[in-house]
Amino acid sequence: MAWCSLPLSLTIFTHHYSITLLRHLPLFTLAWLPSIQLSPVFLTFPLIRALNHRGIWRPIFHAGSAGLIIAVFLTSFCRSWWSLLLVQGVLTGASAGCVFNAGLVLVEYHDDKKARLRMGLATAGPSVGGIVYAIMAGWLIERVGFR
Repeated sequence: MAWCSLPLSLTIFTHHYSITLLRHLPLFTLAWLPSIQLSPVFLTFPLIRALNHRGIWRPIFHAGSAGLIIAVFLTSFCRSWWSLLLVQGVLTGASAGCVFNAGLVLVEYHDDKKARLRMGLATAGPSVGGIVYAIMAGWLIERVGFR
């Protein structure tokens, strides 16, 4: 579920784009990137839950993981707002939704005394990872660069 931290820390990349690659665009336009990236994470839940009840969670999880890796590599080729919107907005959001929701639905299956604790930890993990990922990405962008 650590990959789900990527959409939560997209604001560090939005800030970077606003001062380098897309500095000619207004911040309102750049603000669409995190909005569109977080939407598929939550919109894919009903579909993934239905597929998970049929026992198809591994292909969803693996496809989401592969999609996130591809999206990270494709980001280095993006030179325009539309390409970033497609790669970081749609591909990363849908892939993170597959990973997060497939893992979250698995946690819900076990029905015992610690089910609420497991669900709380599963949903809090990406938030903590988003903080760590944002700090790490900001530090690396300053010292190493983005390309």
